[in-house]
Amino acid sequence: MAKKRTICVIIGDISYDYTDELMQGMNEAARQQGIELFYMSGKQKHTASIDSAEEREVVRYYNNIYDYTDLVGADAFIISFGSLSGFTEEKQYHDFLRRFNGKKHVVLHQEDAEAPGRAVILSDNYNSVCQLAEHLIIDHGYRKIAFVSGPESHPDGSVRERAYLDTMEKHSLTVSDGMLCHGDLSGFVSAEVNRLLDDIPGLEAIMLCNDEMVRTAYRVLSERGLKPGRDIAVTGFDDFTTGRTLSPPLTTISQQAMQAGHLAVMTAIGLIEGKASPVTRMKTKVHLRESCGCSMKVERSIFQVEYQNDEDYINRVAGNLRDDLTQLYALDGHASLLGLIDRVISHAAQTARNRQGNSPDDDGEFLTRLGSDMDQYSAIIAQIAVRLQNHLLQAAGINMCSAGLRLNQALMGIQGALYAYEVQNSVQRYNRIRMQAWFAQEFIRDLVITDDEEDTVFRRAADRLRHIGLEKVHILLLPEPQRASRQGDSDNSDRLLLAAYQDGEISIAFPRSRMPVFGSESPLIGLPGLRGEELLITFGIFSGDVQYGVLLCEADRETLPILHIIGLQLGILANFLDLKSKERIVLSELDNTRERIEVLSFLSEYDPMCNVYNRRGFIEQAIHLNRKNEGKRAFCAFLDLDNLKSINDSFGHTAGDEAIVSASAIIKRAVRNKDLVARVGGDEFIVLLLADDPGFAASFTARLNTLFDQYNRTSDKPYNLSASIGVTDFICQQGLVISKVIDQADKILYAEKAKKNRNYRKIEPN
Repeated sequence: MAKKRTICVIIGDISYDYTDELMQGMNEAARQQGIELFYMSGKQKHTASIDSAEEREVVRYYNNIYDYTDLVGADAFIISFGSLSGFTEEKQYHDFLRRFNGKKHVVLHQEDAEAPGRAVILSDNYNSVCQLAEHLIIDHGYRKIAFVSGPESHPDGSVRERAYLDTMEKHSLTVSDGMLCHGDLSGFVSAEVNRLLDDIPGLEAIMLCNDEMVRTAYRVLSERGLKPGRDIAVTGFDDFTTGRTLSPPLTTISQQAMQAGHLAVMTAIGLIEGKASPVTRMKTKVHLRESCGCSMKVERSIFQVEYQNDEDYINRVAGNLRDDLTQLYALDGHASLLGLIDRVISHAAQTARNRQGNSPDDDGEFLTRLGSDMDQYSAIIAQIAVRLQNHLLQAAGINMCSAGLRLNQALMGIQGALYAYEVQNSVQRYNRIRMQAWFAQEFIRDLVITDDEEDTVFRRAADRLRHIGLEKVHILLLPEPQRASRQGDSDNSDRLLLAAYQDGEISIAFPRSRMPVFGSESPLIGLPGLRGEELLITFGIFSGDVQYGVLLCEADRETLPILHIIGLQLGILANFLDLKSKERIVLSELDNTRERIEVLSFLSEYDPMCNVYNRRGFIEQAIHLNRKNEGKRAFCAFLDLDNLKSINDSFGHTAGDEAIVSASAIIKRAVRNKDLVARVGGDEFIVLLLADDPGFAASFTARLNTLFDQYNRTSDKPYNLSASIGVTDFICQQGLVISKVIDQADKILYAEKAKKNRNYRKIEPN
C-alpha cells in the first residue's frame, strides 16, 4: 500500500475571493493526485478597520495556529503569503519563512533567497499594473490617478504600489501628498476612499490594490452620486466574481488564483518526489471593462449577422454570444466555467436546429445535468441570465429569419431556466445561511448549563457538528490554556490532546487523563478517522487572548464561513469548562476554609468548659435576636453562683470547675434549645429568651431554684449548689442597647444575693 502524502497549507483569511479560488485550485489538484491537505487558517475577516496596536495584536494571537505546523507530519508545505495578515514589516515575512528551512516548501507570491527544498511561485504583478496604469494615462488621458495599496510591506501590495509609482514617474505625472494611501485589502477602506475624493481636487481615477476594496469604493461613490467609469475611473486587481457582479463591470487584472493553487500543489508533489523546481512566474492579464471609462456596449444586436443558411446563421450568432459571455464573465484559469458557458450556448444552438423546439422542462433538466459547475458559479449564472435578457430585449422588433426566431425562443427558455435555477439556489442559500446562523447561536447554548463531565460535553459538541454537514471533526486541546504570546512562538505548541472526534455517525470523547497525545513523534496525520485523502482545515479555539486548542474539520466550501465562528464558540465552551473546573477547586477550598472558620468561630464564641456561648458569642447572638424579633417581649436573666470562692478554697479548683459545669447543665435544663445561654465570667451566666408571660420572671426563678434543689438532693458533693438570679424584661426594638439590659438584670441579682444564706456545706447525718 502506497504511503499517503500530506501537504500542509499555511493560509490566512479564507473569506476573501482570492483565498476561495486559491483553495479551489489546491483542492482540485489534491483530489486528482490523492493528496491529503491540512489548511492552517489564521485570523479571519474582521468586522471593522484595524487601526490600533491592540487590534493588530489580536491578529497575531490568531496566527499562533501556525506554531502547530510541525505537529501535522506533512511531507511538504505551501505558504500563501498573499493571504496572511498580522505582518507589519518585510523582516517579519522573512523571519516567518525561516521556520520552514530544511523542509520542502512552496512559497506563493513572496520573493526570497533560494534555499534547499524551496520552490517559489510569483505572479507578474508589476508589468500588469504598469500596463493598466498606462491604459488610464495614454488611452483615457487621465493625469490625476490615485492608488490604494495594501498594508505597508505586504508582498503583493508593495510590488503593485511600486509599479504605479514607476509608471506615474515614467509619464512625468506627480504623485502629490495623499494620492497614495494604504488600506488593509479588506472592505474597510471607506475612510481612505472618502479622503481621496475630498483631498484631491479633480481626481480622475482610483486604482485599488485588489477587487475586495473595489466594492467599498463603488459604495462610497454611489453615496456621493458618482458613477464609476462615467464620473471617475475605478480599477482593481484579481478578477474574481466580484468584478463581474459589480455595475458597471470592473476593469481589473486577473492573476489566475485557481491555477496558482493547482500549480502550488503540483509543485509541492514534485518536491516530495525529489524534483527541483525553479522560480515560476505566472502571467497576469488586464481586462478592460466599463469601470475605467471604456465602452462595452454592443452597437447592434447579436442576431444581426451576415449568413448563408440557417445552420450558418445559428453558428454565427451562437459564436458571437459565446464570445460576449466569455469576455464578460469567464475567469482566467477556470476551464470548467468556460466549458459551462460553451455547453449552455451549444444547448441553445442545438435546440434552435431542432425545428420542434424544446420545452422549458427540457432546459431545466439540461441545467440540472450541469450539476456542480452550476453550483460553483452560481453568482455568475445570475449575471449571464441578465446579459441574455439584455440581448433578447435588444433583438425585439428585429425582422428575423426562422432560424433566428428559433434561436431567440431557445435563448428565452435557457434564460428562464437560469432565473429559475437562481431562485431555487437563492432559497437554498438563504435556508443554509439561516440554519447556520441559528446553529452558531445555539451550538453551545445548553452545553454550558449542564454539570456533565468535560468529555461528555465535548462528545456532544462534536456530534452536533454533523447537523451542518460536517462528517469529520477533531477537537484538540492544549495541555494547559495558553495566553497568546506577544513575543512569537507559543510556549505550549509541542503537543495537543485529542478531546473528541466525530467520524460520520461515530462520536468519541476522552476524559482528560486518557486523552491521546499528538506531537512530533505522533503527528496529526495519525488522528483516528483520517484515511489520507481528506481536505482538512484548522482554526484556533480562542476565548479572548487565551488559546484552548485547535478545531480540525473538513474544508467544505458551504461550511467554511461558519467554521471560524464554531471555533470561537468552542473557545467559549472551553473557557466555561475551565472556569467550572477552577470553580470546583475554589469551592472545595471554600468548604475547607468554611470548616476551619467554623472551628475558629466556635472557639472564639463558645465557652469550652460549659459548651455555651461566651461573652463575645452572647453579644453577637443577642443583637441578632433583637433585630429579628422587633416588637416582641423578651427577658434577660443574670445568674451568679453562690459561694464559688468558698467551694474553691475548701475543696479545690477542680471541685469549683465541677460546680460551674453542673450549674451550666441546670440552667440549660431550665430553658429551650432556641434560648441563649452564656457564661460571661468565672461564676456568672446570662440567659436571653422570648416570652409573652408578664409573670415569667417569677416562674423562671422558681424553676431554677427547684432544679438546684433537686441537684443538691441527689448529688454526692459535699456542698450545696445555688445561684442568685436577677431577671428583667424588655421589648426588642431598633436602637436597643444590650449592655443596659444586662446592667438592669445585674442590679436585681445583687439585691437578691444580699438575702442569700452563706452556708454552703451540707449537714452530715449522725
